[in-house]
Amino acid sequence: MLFVTRQKAEQLLGEALEIWRQSDRADSLEGIENDPVFSLLMMALAYQSNEVDSEIERLKSEVLEDFARMLVPYEMGHAIPATAVVEAGLQEDVPEMLLGENTVFRLSSNEPFIPLLGTRVLNAEVRSVVRMDGRRWKVSLHFLHPVSDLSHMAFAVKGVSFSDLSVSIKGQRLPLVCPWDYADLPFTSCFAPDSLTYNYGQMYTPSMLPMDLFARQNVQLFVVRSHNPRTFIPMETENIDLVFEFSGISEGFSFDRGCIALNPIILVNAEVHETTISAEHPVARLVGGQGEDTQGTLSSRQFLHLVRPLE
Repeated sequence: MLFVTRQKAEQLLGEALEIWRQSDRADSLEGIENDPVFSLLMMALAYQSNEVDSEIERLKSEVLEDFARMLVPYEMGHAIPATAVVEAGLQEDVPEMLLGENTVFRLSSNEPFIPLLGTRVLNAEVRSVVRMDGRRWKVSLHFLHPVSDLSHMAFAVKGVSFSDLSVSIKGQRLPLVCPWDYADLPFTSCFAPDSLTYNYGQMYTPSMLPMDLFARQNVQLFVVRSHNPRTFIPMETENIDLVFEFSGISEGFSFDRGCIALNPIILVNAEVHETTISAEHPVARLVGGQGEDTQGTLSSRQFLHLVRPLE
């Protein structure tokens, strides 16, 4: 830095002398380059000039980085986990299962997947779908074990186009979280927006990765909201009739058993790693685990985001 400043001072001094020699009072300025006060002034000016140049370069770098982050697709510079949508089934002796970040699925590649949504898997099947009129269908469900509450149960409607759907039991409408109700989706704690404490993308352009992952699936998935079960099912039963009422459907709209999927799960290729920070060890290094790809070679996992610890 000192060498650059001296070099800049000599350059400024030479340019100043070249200009002064062309003036009418050039004789009176003879030998001024040897004046220590003048040299100190040139040195200070050179230092200021270098500071300004450094600041301009820094600003240019920041602006270029901002433009690069805005123009480059998010997937090119960030960890975007693979996803899959599956329809879950339980063994006959298992009545239900509540999904969470500790529920790990292994697909054919033996890669770990965890659920995006914290839904409730019930051991049920669709017995029949009967058309009632132009907009309503009766969907009969059979449960292998008696149930009295449908809260957090998920189902998906596939292969048909509509604008809205309501589901009722004996004339009472079930409260649903629809696919477009992003703010109400029951994300698991490690994907809940309120739990995310750091994401590299949030430094410049905030991006809610869990909502993006859900939108990417393009699946018409509905979740029954938490409610008072006695309002709909006063006692345990193995058979429940639901009435599906569609809005915004075409004249040739058709709905049958193949259009409904019970217990759909959105899986995310991610793992939860924990670390403990204390007064003695305030800093912890996060290192991705090792996974095996389809070619059998080890590949390092990428950091996704930090999650607030459970209280």
